Amino acid sequence: MEPYSSERDHFRSEQESELLLNFDVLMAIQSFLETVGDVNRMMLTCSILYVAGVKHLLKFTVRPTSARTLRSFCRFALVDFPQRLAFLRSLDLASLPYIGVTAHSTLDMLVKVFTMTGIRNLRWSDCDELGVTTIARMQSPLVSLNVDFYANQERFDPAPILTGVASTLETLELFYMEFEPCDIQLPRLRNLVLHDSFELPMAVLISMFPNLATLNFRNHSSSEEILGPWMEEIRQRNLLEQTITCWSKLELVQCTEVATIYSLGLTCNVRELDTTLSSFEDADKLLEILLDVRPYRLVLDMVHKKTEFACTLLEHAPYVKVLALTITIHPQAPTRSIIRRLLRILKGSTIVALELNIVGHPSYCKRMPELLQPEIEPWVRLVAKHIPSLYYVSSIIGGQYASAWMISRPVHGDIYLRGYTADIPKKSRWTPGLASRRGGVV
Repeated sequence: MEPYSSERDHFRSEQESELLLNFDVLMAIQSFLETVGDVNRMMLTCSILYVAGVKHLLKFTVRPTSARTLRSFCRFALVDFPQRLAFLRSLDLASLPYIGVTAHSTLDMLVKVFTMTGIRNLRWSDCDELGVTTIARMQSPLVSLNVDFYANQERFDPAPILTGVASTLETLELFYMEFEPCDIQLPRLRNLVLHDSFELPMAVLISMFPNLATLNFRNHSSSEEILGPWMEEIRQRNLLEQTITCWSKLELVQCTEVATIYSLGLTCNVRELDTTLSSFEDADKLLEILLDVRPYRLVLDMVHKKTEFACTLLEHAPYVKVLALTITIHPQAPTRSIIRRLLRILKGSTIVALELNIVGHPSYCKRMPELLQPEIEPWVRLVAKHIPSLYYVSSIIGGQYASAWMISRPVHGDIYLRGYTADIPKKSRWTPGLASRRGGVV
C-alpha cells in the first residue's frame, strides 16, 4: 500500500502545482483590477504583490479626507522616494478641511510630494497662500487643475499659479477668481469652468485661452442682482473688445443663467448653447444671444408654467437645428396644455431634431397618456405636421424611456413614422444617421 500511496501523493502534488499561477500572471491580473479595495486586498496577500501593486494603487485618484489620512498618504508615498511617487497621477484635496492648520511636518511632506513630475490632475479647495505657492512651484505637466480661492478674503487672480503649467493644461476649473490683464497664454486649454464669476473681461479670456472649446459657468448667486444696472455696460464693453479679437468658434457654452451669457456679449459661433429660461426678460436676452452666436444645438430647461416665455423664440433663430428641451411639470399640469404650449414654442422653427425630456414626480408623468407609448404616435405626427423640416423626435418621461421616432416624407403631404425601442439618455446628443441603429422597429 505504501508505494501506491506515494505515487498518489506525487500525482496530487503535480496536479496542484499545475494549478498555481506564477507571479507574472498574477501581476498581469492585478493591473486589470478596477477598484482601490480590490488592489488593496491583492497587495495584502504577499510581499511580492504588495510591491507590484503600488503603481496600480496610485493610478487611482488619491482623496485624503482628513489631516490624518493626508499624513498617512504622504508617509506611504514618500517610501523609496522618488520611485514610488513617480506613479502618482491624480490628487484631490477637495475633501480636506482647511490645509493651513495642518501640522508643519505634514505640510513639509506634502510640499515634497508636489516636487514630483508625474501628477497630471490636481484639485485643491480653500487654496490659501501656501497652496498658491506650492502649485506655482510644481514641476508636473498638469493636464487638469481645479482650484478655489474662498480661503482668500478677496477674489484672486489665477495667473500666478498658471505660469508653470501654461503649456500643458487642457482643463481648468476655478472658484472665486478675478482675471487681470497678463501676458500668459494657455494654448492647449480646451475646457474652462468658472464658478461665481461675474463681470468677466472678454479680451483677457480670449488672450489667455486662444484655443478654448467649452465655456461653463456655475454661479451660486444671481447675475441680475450682482451686475444690476451695469450689465448692459459690461456687455457693450465686451462687444467692443471682440471687434479687435475674438474666438472663431466654441463647441459649448453652458450656464443656468441667461444673464451671465448675455453680459459676455459673445460674437463667435457656438455649436451648442445650454441654459435655463425663467422670465420674459431672459427670453429677450436669449434671443439676442441666439442671433449673436448662431448655435446649431440649443439645450433649454424651463418650468411648464413658464413655457410661454419661449414662444416664437425659435421662429427668429433659424440657425438652431437641434432642440433639446427639458420641461419640469407640476401635479396640476393638464396634458393638452403641455402639448399646446410645446407647439407654440416650435412654431416657425426649422429644427431637424427634437429631444424632449419631461421631468417631475413619476405620478405626474403618468397623467400624460398622449406622451406615453403607444399613444405617442399621434403626438409625434402632430409635431411633424407643424414642422416640415423635422425628421427625428425622442421623448423621455420622468427619467424613463419613452420613445424615439424617425420621420420621412416620401410623398408631399404624407408622413411616415418609424419607432425605435432603445434607451435614450436624458439630454441625449442626437447625431444624424445614428438613430436608425439604436434598436429594433416598434
